[in-house]
Amino acid sequence: MPFGIWKLSFAAVLIVVGLSGCGNGSEMAFWEACTKNVKRGMTLSEVERICGKAQYLGKTGPFQGYKYTHPKTKQDWLLFFENDILKEAQVPSGNR
Repeated sequence: MPFGIWKLSFAAVLIVVGLSGCGNGSEMAFWEACTKNVKRGMTLSEVERICGKAQYLGKTGPFQGYKYTHPKTKQDWLLFFENDILKEAQVPSGNR
């Protein structure tokens, strides 16, 4: 599947997840699916393919400065990336 189509279909999934249900239940299902599939040592790109796309904001620190596209969960993403699961993830150096 071409990258552009994948990107659009993932955006549609995020919109459905964001709009369906009564908020917390849908959001929890999203996070559970994301964290269940992320493994130690994955690159940031691999994590983004599973959980969402990040945009680098230029802050310091290994995972700080990534703003995620799921609007209700930016803080959750920052906390998630401080978790042990991704301590070994590779941050792209070209964006610094």
